[in-house]
Amino acid sequence: MTNIGNMYGPNFTFLGVPACDLDDPKSYAGADVIIVGALL
Repeated sequence: MTNIGNMYGPNFTFLGVPACDLDDPKSYAGADVIIVGALL
């Protein structure tokens, strides 16, 4: 398995995919699926 991006730390995202901003539709315009998580 290939490590794609940051896997540990404060900027962890799903599979290392760049995070999108839900207030900015341009950041997820081409997405088929958006996964929304919760910070603990």
